[in-house]
Amino acid sequence: EGAETIVLQIHNERHSNWLRIGGGESRAGRGEAERADLTIRGSAPDVIGAIAAGGEAEERVEIDGDRDALTRLRNWVELPDRLRAEVEETAAPVG
Repeated sequence: EGAETIVLQIHNERHSNWLRIGGGESRAGRGEAERADLTIRGSAPDVIGAIAAGGEAEERVEIDGDRDALTRLRNWVELPDRLRAEVEETAAPVG
């Protein structure tokens, strides 16, 4: 049985990038993915926060495609509580 691979398309601040993660490997590139499972649009801090921690940052980004893929991707990486708190703080709205 093959390992799952998730292709994530990211659009933020007029930049487009993709990530292909799975099977113990990851690749990244600029531009559009050939077939993305999931597309996330938003500010850089919110996109990073949505991927790494979810919560409020995830609510502030636009997500198209397989939303469950984002949860599966997030579950592949365990952030220490200190780093998760920093990500959430960075992605917090200003004002």
